[in-house]
Amino acid sequence: MEARALNAFVQPALILFGLTGLLTQSFLMYFLEPLPQFRPRCRKALEGTVLGLLVLLGSDLLLDIQLDQPEPYGSGLRLVLCSCLFILAVKQRKQDVDWRSLCLAGAAALPSWDAWYPLGMGLALLIFWGRALDLLPSAMREKRQQITEYSIQEAIDLLEEGILITLQNGEPVLMNRALFQYTESVLGVGIRNGNVLWHLLQDVRRPGLLRENQSRGLLFRLPDGRWLLFQRDTVYFQGQSHWQLTASDVTELQRLNQSLDQQNRQLQQKNAELKELLQHVQEIQSRETLREIRIQIHDLMGMRISLLQQVLNNRDFGDYRRIMPLLSNMLSDVRQEIRVEPRLRLAELVSVYRKLGVLVTVRGTLPEAGWKGELYVQIIREALTNAICHGRASQVALVLGEDSLLIQDNGVGCVGPIRPGGGLTGIREKVESRGGKLDVSGTPHFMLKIRFEAEEQEAKSAAPNPAGG
Repeated sequence: MEARALNAFVQPALILFGLTGLLTQSFLMYFLEPLPQFRPRCRKALEGTVLGLLVLLGSDLLLDIQLDQPEPYGSGLRLVLCSCLFILAVKQRKQDVDWRSLCLAGAAALPSWDAWYPLGMGLALLIFWGRALDLLPSAMREKRQQITEYSIQEAIDLLEEGILITLQNGEPVLMNRALFQYTESVLGVGIRNGNVLWHLLQDVRRPGLLRENQSRGLLFRLPDGRWLLFQRDTVYFQGQSHWQLTASDVTELQRLNQSLDQQNRQLQQKNAELKELLQHVQEIQSRETLREIRIQIHDLMGMRISLLQQVLNNRDFGDYRRIMPLLSNMLSDVRQEIRVEPRLRLAELVSVYRKLGVLVTVRGTLPEAGWKGELYVQIIREALTNAICHGRASQVALVLGEDSLLIQDNGVGCVGPIRPGGGLTGIREKVESRGGKLDVSGTPHFMLKIRFEAEEQEAKSAAPNPAGG
C-alpha cells in the first residue's frame, strides 16, 4: 500500500517534469536552429537524442500509469539512446553543451537503474529539465541578435522611408510596409510590381493630388498637405541589375525649402534696400562736401572780389598792371579749390560706413599718381557696397600700396565659382583698362586683390582718358 501510494504521488510529478523538460528542450532547439553553433551535424544529433530520450521516458511513465504497473518500458531503445548521448556529449565536450550534465542524465536513464525505478528516471528528467532551462536564455538572446531573413525584413519594415527592390521585369524581391502605405496614399491601392508602380505614378491623376516631375524623381502633394518623393535607381547585386524604388515623406523638408525661399526673397529685397540706402547716405555725404566746397569758394571769391572792389573804387590807385595777375589767377584758384582729392573721398567713405556700424580699417596710403588714386577710390566704394549688401560683412580691411590694392571682409563669402555681377565686372574692366590684374577669392571670405606691373604702369600712365565711374 505504501509503495502504491508513493507511486501515485511520484508518477504525476515525474510526468510534469517530463512534459516541461520536453517543452523546454523543444524551445531550446527552436532558438538554437538559426545560430552558428547548431549547424554542425554532431550538435543537431546531440539535441535530437536528448529530445528523443525525453519522449521515451515520458511514454514509459504514461504506460506505467495506464497499466498500473511500476515497470519501465523501452529498455533496449533507452540503452541505444543513452549510449549515443554519451558518445555525442563527450565528442563535444569543448563546446558549450554542458556535457557533464548530459553524461550524468544518460547514466541515470540506463536500464541498469530500473531496479531503483522511478528514482533514476526522475533524476534524468530533472537534469534534462535544468540543462534546457540553463541554456535557453542565452540561446534566445543570441537568436534576437542574429541577422536572419526575418530580422532583416523586420528592420526594413521599421524604416520610415519606403523601399522596394525588384528584378528588371518588376518582380518584387524586397518591400517594406512604408512603401506599400505611401503607394496607397498616392494611387489608392498598393502595388508590388515595380515597373507597374512606376508607370502608374507617372500618369496618376486624382482630385487634390499635385505632381511635380523633378530630376531627382516624382514629388507628390497629397490632399492632406503631405509631400511624398518617389525615386527609382538601378542597383547591382550578385552580378545582376535590379530596380530600387524609394519613397520618402519630405513634408518638413518641403516646408523648410519654402521657408528658405521666402527668406531668400526677403533677403534680396533687404539687400536692394540697403544698397539704395548706402547710395543715399553717400549722396548726402557728397552734398555735405559740396556745401563745404561752396562755402570755401564763396569765401575765396568774396575775398578776391572785395579786394578788387576796393582797388577799383580807389581813384588814387593807378598801377592797374598789379591787378591783372590777381584776376588771371582767380579762376585757377577756384578750380584748385573745387577739386576733391582721392584721400578726402576715401576718408569720406570710411566715415560713412563706420557710422553704419561697419569697421573699415585702412593700412597704407593712396598712390601718388592721380589716376590710380581715383581708381582705387572707385573700386573701394563698389567693394564696400558688395561686402555689406551681398556678403553681410561687419569688418572690411583695406591694404593700400603704390602698385597693389587688397580688400578683404569677414562676410559669408561665396561657395563654388564666383559669378561676377555688374559691380565686379565694372571693377575688372577698369583695372584691365589700366593694365592691371584682378584676382578674386570667395573662400572663406571675400577677397579682392589688384596688382599693377611697373612696365605696364609706365605705358598706361600717359593715357589721355581718366578712369571713369
